Amino acid sequence: MISPCLALQSVKKVERPPHVHQSIRVAKLPVKLEAMLSNSLLSDIIAWLPNGMSWIVINPSRFRNEVMPKYFEYSNYNSFNRLVNAWG
Repeated sequence: MISPCLALQSVKKVERPPHVHQSIRVAKLPVKLEAMLSNSLLSDIIAWLPNGMSWIVINPSRFRNEVMPKYFEYSNYNSFNRLVNAWG
C-alpha cells in the first residue's frame, strides 16, 4: 500500500489548456465584474456610469435574483456589497 503522502507527491499537476476557463462563480471579483459589465443582456441591471470610471447596480432586486446565482456562490446582496468594499 502506498502512503497518502507518497501518492500525493507522485501526482503531476495538469496544466489547463488556455481555452478552458474556470467557472465564473469561483473567479475573483474583478473578473466577475468585467464579465457582468461586458454582458449587454445585463445592462438594465448593472452598467458602467457615463464617465466610464465606475459602475452601478441599477436594479438590486434583479441583480440578487438573476445575476448573483450565475456569478456568485451566494445570493446575499449585502455580502456582495461587503466584497466590493473590501476590494476598495
